[in-house]
Amino acid sequence: MTTNHTLTLLAAALSATSALYAQPETPETVTAILQNISAPAQPATATLEQRTAALGVLALIPADAESFAALPHAAQSTRNLLSQRILRIVPAYKMQNLFAPAGMVTSAAIAAGPGTSEFLGNNLIPIAALFNIFDTYNTKKYLLDYNLQHEELNGSDTLDSNQKEEAARQRETRLRQGMLEINRNLLRSSSPLLSGMVPSMQNISLTAIAELHPSTGSLLKQSLNSFKEEITQYPDHSLSWHEGTYSGYDWQGVTFDGKAFSLFLENEYKNNRIEPDANERKGLEALALVKLHYLVAVRDGKAFFTICSDPAKNIKIAASPKESILATDKIAFADTRLNNNPDFLFLIDQSVNKGVAAGIASLAGQLDADAHMQSLPIQMDCLSKLYRSISAGNIEGTIWADKGIHLEITQGTVPALDLNSPLQLLPHADRPETMLYGECTTTPLVASLLGTMLDDDVKAITESTSPIRLPKEAADIWNNAKTAFSGMNGKTAVLIDNKGTLPADYPDKELAAFNIAMPRIALYKGVDNRRQTSAAWDSVWASIGTMAKGYSIPVQTEKAAGDGIDIYRLSGWPAPRRSSTTLFGPSGQIFRDLSIALTDRACVIGTPETYVKDIALAAATPPSGLKGAAFALRTEPIKDMIVRNDAYLMGNNKEFAGMLSAMYSFIASQIDGLYGTITAEGNKTRTHIYLRTK
Repeated sequence: MTTNHTLTLLAAALSATSALYAQPETPETVTAILQNISAPAQPATATLEQRTAALGVLALIPADAESFAALPHAAQSTRNLLSQRILRIVPAYKMQNLFAPAGMVTSAAIAAGPGTSEFLGNNLIPIAALFNIFDTYNTKKYLLDYNLQHEELNGSDTLDSNQKEEAARQRETRLRQGMLEINRNLLRSSSPLLSGMVPSMQNISLTAIAELHPSTGSLLKQSLNSFKEEITQYPDHSLSWHEGTYSGYDWQGVTFDGKAFSLFLENEYKNNRIEPDANERKGLEALALVKLHYLVAVRDGKAFFTICSDPAKNIKIAASPKESILATDKIAFADTRLNNNPDFLFLIDQSVNKGVAAGIASLAGQLDADAHMQSLPIQMDCLSKLYRSISAGNIEGTIWADKGIHLEITQGTVPALDLNSPLQLLPHADRPETMLYGECTTTPLVASLLGTMLDDDVKAITESTSPIRLPKEAADIWNNAKTAFSGMNGKTAVLIDNKGTLPADYPDKELAAFNIAMPRIALYKGVDNRRQTSAAWDSVWASIGTMAKGYSIPVQTEKAAGDGIDIYRLSGWPAPRRSSTTLFGPSGQIFRDLSIALTDRACVIGTPETYVKDIALAAATPPSGLKGAAFALRTEPIKDMIVRNDAYLMGNNKEFAGMLSAMYSFIASQIDGLYGTITAEGNKTRTHIYLRTK
């Protein structure tokens, strides 16, 4: 069967399925949806018994756990997910294969013990780097071993027994020497990261608990027995089998002994008369301090997994719900949503966020400064502060299903956003043509940090000795643009709708005949000082004109004023090439129509000019009653744009266009859109994200 035939059949199947399951249009407006999800849940305090009944194996997580994530009723959540009509787009057998392992677990949770959250926060980035390093060198070890085995299997049949033994000894020597060299390079690469991590690795623990399907427990025990036999029969330089009783449970598994591995490497150095360099020595010393246990226990239909430093000290299983995390205030955030039968809950201790911020800042001393034009201390310090500005206190989250999927996150006051500011452009989101709407008010902190980073970027590029350098005017443009933005405030919005068209004078008449639907785009910023912003844009436009003339770019800068609006536009763009066309028409037209509208209240950048003016004027109208931040991504107007462009798409690729149109029509028949709000509730910040189905 040809690919085109397959695509045609798929398109037909999707069209039929879409028609079969299409739902009537929901008249609810975007504003109504956003107001609904921004409304706080009714306060509730659940009893310990109610929490225990609703939250599964969390009743076994000890009270001193710092962070956790849980699937209280994993099997039921999986069945609910598989029942969603939107997943009919995926073949049933693939869905069953994908989610089959989930059916083996009825409830699951993982938790970080005391001190572990801070360790993870401080070391998330180094841990990711270490995994990448280990993966690279493990691949090299595998290839070395594979090549030597391949050499042995394809060796000459003319060798006598003595020659074969000599060849085998040579291969063994090459294997040991090759592995030693790989281990040396691995140690050199990981030494700085290990040295920074090891001091805080002496008291960490991660514990996972899963309530199993009856058949799963026996399979797990069989796997443990097989693993034990393998470790016992083929001892490793760093791994040993461990068994013990902790917190009333019988545990077994593997211990990684960094000291034993360090001694093995040192002996290899001695046997090969190699003196480790200072970096290797530092790595060996750090490695010798690492000792981690990977243990498993199975009892009463539940499996317990742990990674810890000291089993006797770190392993804790709650003997009853009264001793568990359910009896603490750490779980109070879930009380208001217990009636929604939550599918997923998580708590991230504030020490994780503090650690991540510190880890980002520390990258300035870990990355290769010569490989970056920008100042790493400036960039990493600003990124660290930006991260702190969007994360505050403990982060608590709940996911549940109700006419779609809801994600609700609460945390402390977020310094990056002014959540008491009303949404100015929300009425535009209710227009049926609006595909994307997003609006918020950022604080001066965000503008200051982003400005510092961009200042450093521009400085690095303009002072670069690279043959590819920005012209002098680029720095002037940036400095004046920065002045323009300093006359603005934190009110920010982005809007995209589907009512754009090609202009009547579009040079490619064949393309224009398709009556292509184009996106209209507007980026809005509030204005505090129009005079300052206007003078700065005048300078930006002058610099762009000078630069275009100097590089023989056929573009002219224009400014028009009237009715309280200044319009800045670029004209004279060359005719776009047909090859630059995209799903939504010729991409070059976006630049040809680019303009800026400036009023006393707003500065709007976008395309086309009529839409930019429309959004700029809306800034003078009364704001909506909803405060905070919000966004909406709607499927219906996107589908409308694709349908309107059907003839154009068919002309380019009939089979692909048919499949695309049918597929997106099906998606739009099942999903209304993705919505979100961020609101202030006392000293808390609440984020609600809603994937709304039809």
